[in-house]
Amino acid sequence: MSSKQGDSFEVRIAHLLNIGGFQIKELQHRVIESGQNIGDLDIVAEDPKTHAVIGVSCKEWLSGPPGSEQFSHFIEMLECENLEYGIFASATSIPETIFARVSSVKDKKGINIIPLDYDKIIQLEGWAHAKQEWQIEADLRNGFGLETSKSATLGDMKEAQRTNFRGRIIECDELLIPVNYNNEPPDYLINRNFTASQSVLTLKPFLVTEYSLHVEAREPRTHVLLEERNVSDIAVVDAFSGEQASESSLIFDHLEKYHNLAESQQKIQETNFTIEKGEPRINTSEIIKIMRDKIVASNEIRKRYTDANQQSRQIIVRPQPSDVRIPRTDIVYVPIWSVTFKLGNKSYNRAYLAYDGTTITDEMKDCSLCKNHTTAICTECYSTICEKHMEECSNCAAILCEKNANICIECNNAFCSKHKPEYSCIVCTSVLCEKCDKTICSTCKHSVCSNHSKSCVECPNIVCETHVISKSFALVPKKFCSNECVKQYEEDYKSAGKFGKFKKILGR
Repeated sequence: MSSKQGDSFEVRIAHLLNIGGFQIKELQHRVIESGQNIGDLDIVAEDPKTHAVIGVSCKEWLSGPPGSEQFSHFIEMLECENLEYGIFASATSIPETIFARVSSVKDKKGINIIPLDYDKIIQLEGWAHAKQEWQIEADLRNGFGLETSKSATLGDMKEAQRTNFRGRIIECDELLIPVNYNNEPPDYLINRNFTASQSVLTLKPFLVTEYSLHVEAREPRTHVLLEERNVSDIAVVDAFSGEQASESSLIFDHLEKYHNLAESQQKIQETNFTIEKGEPRINTSEIIKIMRDKIVASNEIRKRYTDANQQSRQIIVRPQPSDVRIPRTDIVYVPIWSVTFKLGNKSYNRAYLAYDGTTITDEMKDCSLCKNHTTAICTECYSTICEKHMEECSNCAAILCEKNANICIECNNAFCSKHKPEYSCIVCTSVLCEKCDKTICSTCKHSVCSNHSKSCVECPNIVCETHVISKSFALVPKKFCSNECVKQYEEDYKSAGKFGKFKKILGR
């Protein structure tokens, strides 16, 4: 099972494209037509050799295959985005009617579609596990009609021969809580198109004991009930160390909720991760004896009553260990993920319970700039960033942190390093994008932003602050682009009458 239906399937397909040499540009790309959102492309990828852009639709409909209506909608989105390449991926099967339409779409609309059904995805993943990346690349490129950029080397083939398709199988005949969450990047990340560099699935054993106890205190002479306790709970003990888990601990809460869902005789096969299964080292009988004593001691009743002589007395009722009923005791294995993501020069560790994804430790959860909750990973420095410090490249939609975003000082649009605008303000060096790079200093011929540009009062020219010439007339400062304009202004000023001078000074 996956951590979130649809989400992990997208990452699964993105991972295959990445292995095949394609660059993942965006997940969940909105398609807008006439101002309306008509749908989402689940993945947008690019071929770095031909710069062909590929739109991908992922359908994880486990109840049945996608139909012609969904395929037509996908074609509509590709047309709207002017894309000539697409992948229609299904976690189950794809109807023959869709396969038949692929060639028709290519002939009539010029759009190259690769349908990926369950069997095809398994084949591609088989090549990935066998280190046969060139097979994935060649298969996808041939499907698109693109030139294959890499051939299998002798080293590749030898590596594939040495590498098993899958790793060892771990059998768990004892009770094991199911594994629902995989070794994937966390759900809260917008851009999750990367894989773990190291993953360990630890199957940790715990002794789970269900118990009940009934205790009552009665007045000795009349047998009137003074206090009654009915206790029913579980006790959790680490079956490796023998340490009892407190009722406020995460592991106690987890087992209290889910220990009844544990199943026996499960098999887990290693693929891109390692399994470590711990073996119990405790003496179960001794642990249960200690547990009974603790339960008895914590449920002693001390109650005061008034006897026949109107004297206040105390009755103490302490149950016996044999009064503690234990209907069930099991060794239950809890699956725990310990995953490392190495991104550039940064490394992040995460540990979480594999049944419900409850976090134990997470080095990705806090924004590296303000400690708010992380929303994404910067694609350039790989820092964790929150929504407040996240920028998106206006050209390719790459997600950037505040420090790595090249932001146009005029329109505030952000750009990645690959699409960083060519020009910047000659005075403050702030970035100016192509749309905003319209103001040129008439003297130095360099771009200048609105904050550092000045209009000449004599002519239409604009100059940067470095080359502006300032001169005051009747204590009113005026800006000029050249000495010629200063001279012309002076001549006009001197020749004007008193009212004319006043009017000229009040002008721009």
